[in-house]
Amino acid sequence: MYASPSSAFSAHDAYPPPFSIPLDRDPETDAFPAVIYLKNRVNKAWNRSDQYPNETVIPDDEKARFRERLLPILASSQPLVRQQLIPILQRILHFDFPNQWPSFMDFTIRLLNTNNTSSVLAGLQCLLAICRAYRFKASDGANREQFDKIVAASFPRLLAICNELVNEESDEAGEMLHIALKAYKHATWVSVTREPG
Repeated sequence: MYASPSSAFSAHDAYPPPFSIPLDRDPETDAFPAVIYLKNRVNKAWNRSDQYPNETVIPDDEKARFRERLLPILASSQPLVRQQLIPILQRILHFDFPNQWPSFMDFTIRLLNTNNTSSVLAGLQCLLAICRAYRFKASDGANREQFDKIVAASFPRLLAICNELVNEESDEAGEMLHIALKAYKHATWVSVTREPG
């Protein structure tokens, strides 16, 4: 059995509970309750917030360990758990990418280039998360330049994946294509809201 959720991000618990339990067990009885706790904890305490003034901000060293483990767990988790990990990912990207998490896109592109359906799905979800994050970032030149690099590095592979998925008839392929098109939508939104040069 995993550690109590209340011990997550404490000095006595190096890794959050979902990262210390087997993910092939029943997600509703094992990983799911812990990941719900983590989602709430990250929302309230990843950065200082006026909305939650009494929350203790998660220390930087524990944030680094969390980021290091998050994407591998996302890639191997069951759907119910993964659905709860995505908002955690988006929250962290909003604050930490690219400065505190420079390896994020490298790992995302590796996921997109695998032949494993679950890994490609995770890569698509990571790409959608970063596109969403940039949609809500300030529209300054530095952020635009960073986003252009993301598009150049990942969208050729995204197009190839979409071309493969349109010939598939499974529900999983439909879900993956839907996520890919949403990434395109958010990237287009970033592009059309550029300040006039």
